[in-house]
Amino acid sequence: SNVLEKLNAEAQLKKQTLLKKSVESQIRITSTELQKWTSIKDSILITTGEPMKVSPFLDTDTASLESNPYYAFQKNNWRVSLSEWKLEKTHWNPSIQIGAFTQSIDKVSSFWGWTLGTNIPLFKTGQSAKVQAAYLQTKIIEADLDKFTLNLNADFKTAREEYHQNQQQLEYYEKEGRTLSKTLIHSATTSYKAGDIGYSEYIQSIT
Repeated sequence: SNVLEKLNAEAQLKKQTLLKKSVESQIRITSTELQKWTSIKDSILITTGEPMKVSPFLDTDTASLESNPYYAFQKNNWRVSLSEWKLEKTHWNPSIQIGAFTQSIDKVSSFWGWTLGTNIPLFKTGQSAKVQAAYLQTKIIEADLDKFTLNLNADFKTAREEYHQNQQQLEYYEKEGRTLSKTLIHSATTSYKAGDIGYSEYIQSIT
C-alpha cells in the first residue's frame, strides 16, 4: 500500500510539473502576442497577485458592432466604390461647357466674350466596360462587407454566450464553491493526518 501510494504521488508530481511547464509556456506565448499587438518592446510581466475582476458586460445589442474600426473601414470602402461606379455612369450623359474670354482688336480697347458648347458621347463601348468593371468591383466589396458582418455578428454572439457561462461559474465560485473547496481540503487534510484515509484518497479529495 505504501509503495502504491508512493508511485501515485510521484505520478501526480510529474503530472503537475508538466502542467506547470505548459502554463508557463502559454504565458510566454501570450506575452509575445501582447507585445506584437501593443507595439511594446519591453517584456510584459504578468503579476501573480489577486486577479482583477472585469466590469460586467452590458452591451448585448449587435447594432453596436458598427463602431468596430475594421467594419467602418470596410463600409467606407464600399461607399467609395459605389461613388466611383455612379461617377462612371455620369460620363455617358451629355455635358455643357461654358467659358469666358477677353479680346482686343486694336490693342487698346478690349471686350468680353462667352462660349457655350455641349459634349455628347457618340461611342459608349469603352465607357460601358468601365461602368461594368466599377459595378462588379462594388459588388465584390459589398459581398466582402456582408461576409465580414456575418462573421462579426457570429463571433460577438459566441463571445457573449461564453461570457455568460463564465460569469455563472464565477458567481458559483464566489458564493459557494470557494467555501466548499476550503471545507473539503480541511476535512481531507485532517482525516489524512489522523490516518483515517490513505494518500490516494487524500489526493482525490482535494483535486
